[in-house]
Amino acid sequence: MSYTIEYEQFLNESVSNLFENIFSNKKYADIKKVAFHEYLETAKMGDLQTCYLKKSSYPDTMRWISSRITGLAQGQFFNTLKMIDDNKTLIGYAANVTKKSFDLPIILEEYPIKKYLLKAQSAILLRPKDISEMQKQKALDYLRKRLNEKYDYAGLIKSAFSRIFESAKKLVNNEKKEATDITNKFIKKFKAPMFCSNIIAMAYKYAKYDIGISKDIFIIWPCDFLDSDKFEKICIYKKGK
Repeated sequence: MSYTIEYEQFLNESVSNLFENIFSNKKYADIKKVAFHEYLETAKMGDLQTCYLKKSSYPDTMRWISSRITGLAQGQFFNTLKMIDDNKTLIGYAANVTKKSFDLPIILEEYPIKKYLLKAQSAILLRPKDISEMQKQKALDYLRKRLNEKYDYAGLIKSAFSRIFESAKKLVNNEKKEATDITNKFIKKFKAPMFCSNIIAMAYKYAKYDIGISKDIFIIWPCDFLDSDKFEKICIYKKGK
């Protein structure tokens, strides 16, 4: 029991330190800050939303710890990624933040953006640059067709190890992993579970939109979309600001 308490304290301290630094980091400090309702009014079909949720926003400790581990691995806690549909709903894995871990499996689902945002401590709105309406619709259609498909926990863990090894390579000789060449024929046949960010990447691949991320599609994380020049950081909402 003491180990659990100590580990939870460690995570809490790590989260607090990183989150406090988020808004002094130039990557986030330059984003337009908006209030809750302005954020909702600004959101458009085809935009992406990445969020930071506090522990109290999660329905159980298991989902919170899982989120914090991936956040620590990324070095930032905007670590969920959803796409916005034309009716102000989010499409993504675990979009319904009220579900508990014993309500497994976590699935790809739709959930009202307003209800999700009420649970969020902060959210960033990303908008793909130079994307056509047809490409937006194709990306959304891909996600809609995969609604209710299961979340890939094993794939997330594998991607974490892959990213660690990739980072190690960059420190040694600045090698860069090239994007996987995936055809639409492969995408249509591919039915295996995925996780929140790589299924978004797959949707854009299906829509033939270049996301500007030179990583294997199966290890793409939310932080990659934040770093990509192909996505404009429209605004940021922080609860209480």
